[in-house]
Amino acid sequence: MDEDHRMEDESLNEVDDEENEGLTEDEIVKVIPLDEFIESGGRAAFSDDEDEDVEGQSTSGNALPDDSVGTLECHQKDVFAVATGGSRWMATGGEDDRALLFDLEKSESEPVLEIAHTDSVTYVAFNKTETLLATGDMSGKIYITELSTLQRRIELDDSSDLEWMFWHNTSDILFAGDKEGLVWMWLIGNSGVAQSKIYSAGSGARCTCGVLLPDGKRLLAGYEDGNLRLWALKDQSHTHYKMKTEVNVVEVHPTQPVAAAGCISGDVHMFSTGSSEESSLKRHMCFRPLDPPPKEERMESDEPGVEGADIDMEAIDRCVETIAFGGATPGASGYVAVGRNDGTVAVHGIDQVSPRFTHRNDSGQAITRVRWCTMGSAVPPRPLLVTASVDSFVRAHDARDGTMVKEVCCAGDSVLDLVVLQCDPVCRLLAACSEGAIRVLQIDEDDAAAPAAE
Repeated sequence: MDEDHRMEDESLNEVDDEENEGLTEDEIVKVIPLDEFIESGGRAAFSDDEDEDVEGQSTSGNALPDDSVGTLECHQKDVFAVATGGSRWMATGGEDDRALLFDLEKSESEPVLEIAHTDSVTYVAFNKTETLLATGDMSGKIYITELSTLQRRIELDDSSDLEWMFWHNTSDILFAGDKEGLVWMWLIGNSGVAQSKIYSAGSGARCTCGVLLPDGKRLLAGYEDGNLRLWALKDQSHTHYKMKTEVNVVEVHPTQPVAAAGCISGDVHMFSTGSSEESSLKRHMCFRPLDPPPKEERMESDEPGVEGADIDMEAIDRCVETIAFGGATPGASGYVAVGRNDGTVAVHGIDQVSPRFTHRNDSGQAITRVRWCTMGSAVPPRPLLVTASVDSFVRAHDARDGTMVKEVCCAGDSVLDLVVLQCDPVCRLLAACSEGAIRVLQIDEDDAAAPAAE
């Protein structure tokens, strides 16, 4: 491994206040108050001419229903990201090179701030204390906005093309990965960057994904060349594991030393991560895609200890797009859900190779997000797996047996991001959609009331 690098401390000048002014009415594409939608059962008060264009079809021309309970059309192009900060704040990022900030205590339909970027905004995130908002675009530029003043605190342009971005789970530390294979860490101070670090293995392979471990002291990163690296944040040391194909997504269990790495081959490799005192990265099983390729189309892995992990070098259609741990109950460690590019979803016990249940979209279009939610008055409550897809549908399954609880459609627009707003007494979701819309979706307790099959 090349020598670790450390960036010098730096402070950045504040930008003009004019850049941080709120949107005017003329700058908003279309505002539809969410409370009006909820009161009217999700029907907008369009004019007769608008009804002819909108009712029963999406802006992309697909004759699919809109099952949302509210819609906010706030971007001029696709919405790539949505995030919430408690019950007060919501942020969105779009293909129109803008991030929007909403103060829901003031208005559910009018943003209080527009943050102009020079490229598509693909990541928006609030810090743990809900005092800062980070917005990142594809070029690598990141803006940090202070919520109390709606002023920009910091502008970061250190990274190249941005691959991922998130906050530390307890501190005002922002992490990001870029196309040059670097993992960046910035400690955000009151007037600028208090400290920064670079985590580099020197390979130059794109750092495609990253996740912080629950101990807050280690970060797991996946790379284009198939490497998986577990970084110690303090001393920048790491342990690694090499796989045959690009790592596309990584996720960690919230309470156990278990991690999952999903590859473009469709395989999901499960690892034990040790502890912060004795960090390790040991592979112990692999979940194969639902339709493994024929034997003659596979390439056997030559990695030591990777038993039976055949790699299909052509099977990009089976690429793992999203992973989430959840559904844990007292005495049970829960499940891991996997969504793939071929429209399949599989739920496994964290120590079981065979899936607990599987589902395939009729459309065969990609699963973009999997999210967990628990609801119902039973003890333990019912674990629901909610999935979002490019095919415009959000589907809720009972994680215990795979029963379809509810299926809602977003008017033909692709669902590109999904956030769980609340789980009790109803499951309410925010869906970031193509064509510029944020949709509010709802799953009632009655939908989830039926008992699981024995």
